[in-house]
Amino acid sequence: MALKVLLSQKTNRHVIKKLNASYVYESSFGTWQTAKSDTTGLNFPIGIAKDASNNIYVCDSNNKRIIKLNSSLTYVSQLDVSTTIGKPYSITFDTVTNDLYVVGLFKDFYLSVARITSALVVSKSFNNIYSPATGVEKPYGICKGIVADTFIISLGRKLVIFTETASSTLVGQTTTSESFTATHEEAIDSQSKYNLINKSIVPSTFTVWRTCTESPLEESPTSFQTLHFPVIGTPDVDFKVYKNGVQLDYDVALNDPNDYIINQATGDITLQTGVVTGDEVKIWYKFEMINNVDYALDLFSGLLSLSIGVSENILGLITYRDIFNITYTYATNATVQTLTGITDAVITGIIKHSNNDIYVVQNTLLESAKISRINSSYVNIGDSNKISKYAIGITEALDGSLIVYDSSNQKIVRYSNVLNFVETIYTDTSDLVATDAYEVAGLLEANI
Repeated sequence: MALKVLLSQKTNRHVIKKLNASYVYESSFGTWQTAKSDTTGLNFPIGIAKDASNNIYVCDSNNKRIIKLNSSLTYVSQLDVSTTIGKPYSITFDTVTNDLYVVGLFKDFYLSVARITSALVVSKSFNNIYSPATGVEKPYGICKGIVADTFIISLGRKLVIFTETASSTLVGQTTTSESFTATHEEAIDSQSKYNLINKSIVPSTFTVWRTCTESPLEESPTSFQTLHFPVIGTPDVDFKVYKNGVQLDYDVALNDPNDYIINQATGDITLQTGVVTGDEVKIWYKFEMINNVDYALDLFSGLLSLSIGVSENILGLITYRDIFNITYTYATNATVQTLTGITDAVITGIIKHSNNDIYVVQNTLLESAKISRINSSYVNIGDSNKISKYAIGITEALDGSLIVYDSSNQKIVRYSNVLNFVETIYTDTSDLVATDAYEVAGLLEANI
């Protein structure tokens, strides 16, 4: 085995390149300057990692797959991740589990993660950790977290930290519901809008119910109170019955105080306990939603618009406002971490160093790229000097130094782990046409 540097070129070139121990171009995988989707080509390759057997794994982003190569950069196999990850951006190998962890964007928007074996089998996945607020946030890095069983994902100007669970979904999840009511000023045919931003919601998980905000009854109390509501469908599936905030049970035997029966022909509901003046009975009607027909979700503003709008006369109950209830699933153990000492910067690379600190490549709005060192409290404890206008990708070299790609000047530079510039180790001109625009995204140094 010998020291090698591997790098992925994600624009124009679409290749994985190998440099020898002297940082001289040696070989490559991919069809030069051509994006393809077969076993010999890549389309926007980004993340790169190796396993304990020196196999190489590449995030072939636009082809929505993971490519496996041997140490000679010869094709071995591939895994389609279009339905689990979407577009893969970054990948890391865990020496504890001997598995790969991949992060990407599902449907180009929802932060996704998967645990994959070296045989390219997805063992766990979760495609909705977080919903980015803007379309420019890309997960350009994933690494082991500071705490055991945690992973850190760089996402634009923030870090997303999640804890791996024992469940098959990799990330813990729960289902919750939220309700919103039409305001008094809204017209009968207006659209009801609800802000869902940053709630980690995939539209396909929506379940929507609608009812009126209140329906107080002016009825005389009886032991079996029969009320007339126009209900359609199966009880507890297509509609639900509530009395004073408590959901009642559909039971033809009426042997429980909270039971009710329904006459489907007339719509009459009979309550076991009856009602008294001031009781509130609500019927929640399930509303099946179809994307772009019944609702629209603006991914950037987070506003959900329901095409059914707001009504003051729903199913015969006059003068009462509609209320909508949305049930959705979201991640429970994924948090957004604020970095102290880093503002207005996009993170384009992240690693956990062998010294247990986190190093990130940040690009500020002032076109100043630099490396920052983050401690266990997620506080910036040091910055390098300005590398250039823009840099992307970072890896720990075998000697503990840091290797970063200077995108503005098309070269690879080395910094010490205390963030002092050491040397330029590679300028990408000998094997490329200098006038062609391209960009390295992934870096890896290893003995292979």
